[in-house]
Amino acid sequence: MKKIIFILLFISPYLGVSQVLEIKNFQWETKPVIHVPDSIESKEPVVCILDDFNTEYAFNKNSELEYYYSRHRILHFIEP
Repeated sequence: MKKIIFILLFISPYLGVSQVLEIKNFQWETKPVIHVPDSIESKEPVVCILDDFNTEYAFNKNSELEYYYSRHRILHFIEP
């Protein structure tokens, strides 16, 4: 058990150095598609096409822990 704790304490400072944030790698669609709701969905006032979120923790240059949160939603509003 002591060996595992020692290894984790020894390796943990190096893990923060090699971080690559997924939020930086996010790519928007180059040609967005207009979504058409089907017959069941068209009876609702709002249809959620996509609800994607990403949470990340990373250390900045000052060794402070930062929290990143991004949310991407595609909603289709249907007029009555």
